[in-house]
Amino acid sequence: MAKQKYKVGDKVYSYQNPTKKFGISMFREGKDGFPNKYKLGLRDKDGYSKSSNWIDEKSLYKTIKKTDMKKKVKKPTVAYIKSSTMKDSPYFFESKTLKFFGQRQSSFKVHVTDSGRIFIYAPAYSSDYRTGKRMRMKDTVREYIPNGVRSKLKMVSLDVSKIKSM
Repeated sequence: MAKQKYKVGDKVYSYQNPTKKFGISMFREGKDGFPNKYKLGLRDKDGYSKSSNWIDEKSLYKTIKKTDMKKKVKKPTVAYIKSSTMKDSPYFFESKTLKFFGQRQSSFKVHVTDSGRIFIYAPAYSSDYRTGKRMRMKDTVREYIPNGVRSKLKMVSLDVSKIKSM
Protein backbone atom coordinates (compact mmCIF):
# COMPACT_ATOMS: atom_id res chain seq x y z
CA MET A 1 0.00 0.00 0.00
CA ALA A 2 1.71 3.18 -1.24
CA LYS A 3 1.23 6.56 0.43
CA GLN A 4 -1.20 8.88 -1.37
CA LYS A 5 0.77 11.70 -3.04
CA TYR A 6 -2.23 13.86 -4.13
CA LYS A 7 -5.65 14.47 -2.59
CA VAL A 8 -9.06 14.82 -4.21
CA GLY A 9 -9.42 18.48 -5.21
CA ASP A 10 -5.68 19.08 -5.85
CA LYS A 11 -5.04 20.76 -9.19
CA VAL A 12 -2.46 18.96 -11.36
CA TYR A 13 -1.10 18.58 -14.89
CA SER A 14 -1.01 15.25 -16.77
CA TYR A 15 -0.50 13.90 -20.28
CA GLN A 16 -4.24 14.51 -20.90
CA ASN A 17 -4.00 18.15 -19.82
CA PRO A 18 -0.36 19.27 -20.34
CA THR A 19 -1.04 23.03 -20.47
CA LYS A 20 -3.83 23.61 -17.91
CA LYS A 21 -4.32 22.40 -14.34
CA PHE A 22 -7.45 20.41 -13.51
CA GLY A 23 -8.69 19.07 -10.19
CA ILE A 24 -8.51 15.44 -9.10
CA SER A 25 -12.04 14.07 -8.89
CA MET A 26 -11.47 10.44 -7.81
CA PHE A 27 -8.78 8.34 -6.14
CA ARG A 28 -8.23 4.56 -6.27
CA GLU A 29 -5.73 2.99 -3.91
CA GLY A 30 -3.10 0.76 -5.50
CA LYS A 31 -3.01 -2.83 -4.22
CA ASP A 32 -0.40 -5.57 -4.39
CA GLY A 33 2.44 -3.29 -5.52
CA PHE A 34 0.39 -1.44 -8.15
CA PRO A 35 0.54 2.39 -8.08
CA ASN A 36 -2.27 4.64 -6.89
CA LYS A 37 -4.60 5.83 -9.66
CA TYR A 38 -6.46 9.11 -10.08
CA LYS A 39 -9.24 10.56 -12.27
CA LEU A 40 -9.29 14.23 -13.25
CA GLY A 41 -12.29 16.44 -13.91
CA LEU A 42 -11.46 17.78 -17.41
CA ARG A 43 -13.29 20.06 -19.83
CA ASP A 44 -13.53 19.50 -23.58
CA LYS A 45 -13.04 22.26 -26.19
CA ASP A 46 -16.74 23.26 -25.90
CA GLY A 47 -16.46 23.67 -22.12
CA TYR A 48 -18.36 20.52 -21.16
CA SER A 49 -17.20 18.54 -18.16
CA LYS A 50 -15.72 15.10 -18.70
CA SER A 51 -13.74 12.65 -16.65
CA SER A 52 -10.26 11.49 -17.58
CA ASN A 53 -9.06 7.90 -17.78
CA TRP A 54 -7.47 6.39 -14.69
CA ILE A 55 -3.98 7.92 -14.49
CA ASP A 56 -0.98 6.59 -12.54
CA GLU A 57 0.41 8.79 -9.80
CA LYS A 58 3.75 9.14 -11.62
CA SER A 59 1.95 10.67 -14.65
CA LEU A 60 0.68 13.62 -12.59
CA TYR A 61 2.72 16.70 -11.70
CA LYS A 62 2.14 20.01 -9.92
CA THR A 63 4.23 22.23 -12.24
CA ILE A 64 4.19 22.37 -16.03
CA LYS A 65 6.86 20.33 -17.79
CA LYS A 66 9.30 22.21 -20.01
CA THR A 67 8.76 19.71 -22.84
CA ASP A 68 5.01 20.40 -22.83
CA MET A 69 5.47 24.16 -23.23
CA LYS A 70 5.84 23.87 -26.98
CA LYS A 71 4.02 21.01 -28.65
CA LYS A 72 6.19 18.88 -30.87
CA VAL A 73 4.11 17.76 -33.83
CA LYS A 74 5.51 15.75 -36.68
CA LYS A 75 4.75 17.40 -40.01
CA PRO A 76 2.42 15.13 -42.02
CA THR A 77 2.71 14.78 -45.79
CA VAL A 78 -0.06 15.88 -48.14
CA ALA A 79 -0.56 12.23 -49.18
CA TYR A 80 -1.08 11.24 -45.54
CA ILE A 81 -3.56 14.11 -45.02
CA LYS A 82 -5.43 13.01 -48.15
CA SER A 83 -5.74 9.40 -46.96
CA SER A 84 -6.74 10.31 -43.39
CA THR A 85 -9.47 12.79 -44.44
CA MET A 86 -11.20 10.55 -47.01
CA LYS A 87 -14.19 9.89 -44.71
CA ASP A 88 -14.83 13.53 -43.81
CA SER A 89 -13.75 15.29 -47.04
CA PRO A 90 -13.80 12.71 -49.85
CA TYR A 91 -13.90 15.29 -52.67
CA PHE A 92 -11.25 17.74 -51.43
CA PHE A 93 -8.30 16.01 -53.14
CA GLU A 94 -10.32 14.48 -56.02
CA SER A 95 -8.76 15.11 -59.44
CA LYS A 96 -11.86 16.93 -60.80
CA THR A 97 -11.92 19.31 -57.82
CA LEU A 98 -8.21 20.05 -58.08
CA LYS A 99 -8.48 20.60 -61.84
CA PHE A 100 -11.38 23.05 -61.35
CA PHE A 101 -9.19 25.22 -59.09
CA GLY A 102 -6.05 24.78 -61.23
CA GLN A 103 -4.26 22.80 -58.53
CA ARG A 104 -2.34 19.58 -58.12
CA GLN A 105 -1.75 17.56 -55.01
CA SER A 106 1.90 18.65 -55.24
CA SER A 107 0.87 22.35 -55.14
CA PHE A 108 -0.27 21.98 -51.50
CA LYS A 109 2.15 22.91 -48.73
CA VAL A 110 1.95 21.87 -45.07
CA HIS A 111 2.79 24.28 -42.24
CA VAL A 112 2.97 23.39 -38.53
CA THR A 113 2.73 26.35 -36.13
CA ASP A 114 4.62 26.67 -32.83
CA SER A 115 1.42 25.80 -30.95
CA GLY A 116 1.07 22.53 -32.90
CA ARG A 117 -1.72 23.52 -35.30
CA ILE A 118 -1.36 22.08 -38.82
CA PHE A 119 -2.40 24.01 -41.92
CA ILE A 120 -2.36 23.11 -45.61
CA TYR A 121 -2.51 25.70 -48.36
CA ALA A 122 -2.22 26.03 -52.12
CA PRO A 123 -2.81 28.79 -54.69
CA ALA A 124 -6.15 28.61 -56.49
CA TYR A 125 -6.80 29.69 -60.07
CA SER A 126 -9.88 30.40 -62.14
CA SER A 127 -10.37 30.49 -65.89
CA ASP A 128 -12.16 33.42 -67.49
CA TYR A 129 -14.82 31.80 -69.65
CA ARG A 130 -14.69 34.60 -72.26
CA THR A 131 -10.96 34.92 -72.78
CA GLY A 132 -9.79 31.56 -71.41
CA LYS A 133 -7.10 33.28 -69.34
CA ARG A 134 -6.09 31.84 -66.01
CA MET A 135 -6.49 34.24 -63.08
CA ARG A 136 -5.12 33.88 -59.58
CA MET A 137 -7.75 33.66 -56.83
CA LYS A 138 -7.39 33.61 -53.05
CA ASP A 139 -5.34 30.69 -51.67
CA THR A 140 -7.05 27.50 -50.53
CA VAL A 141 -6.32 27.26 -46.79
CA ARG A 142 -7.52 24.53 -44.42
CA GLU A 143 -6.63 23.52 -40.88
CA TYR A 144 -5.89 19.82 -40.55
CA ILE A 145 -7.26 18.30 -37.34
CA PRO A 146 -5.67 14.86 -36.93
CA ASN A 147 -7.83 12.09 -35.49
CA GLY A 148 -6.69 8.89 -37.21
CA VAL A 149 -9.00 7.84 -40.04
CA ARG A 150 -11.59 10.43 -38.94
CA SER A 151 -9.31 13.45 -39.42
CA LYS A 152 -10.87 16.69 -40.60
CA LEU A 153 -10.05 19.62 -42.83
CA LYS A 154 -11.52 22.74 -41.24
CA MET A 155 -12.08 25.86 -43.32
CA VAL A 156 -10.29 28.91 -41.90
CA SER A 157 -10.33 32.56 -42.89
CA LEU A 158 -6.59 33.17 -42.56
CA ASP A 159 -4.05 34.24 -45.16
CA VAL A 160 -0.90 32.24 -45.77
CA SER A 161 1.22 35.12 -44.42
CA LYS A 162 -0.68 35.05 -41.10
CA ILE A 163 -0.31 31.27 -40.85
CA LYS A 164 3.44 31.44 -41.46
CA SER A 165 3.82 34.09 -38.73
CA MET A 166 1.95 32.00 -36.13
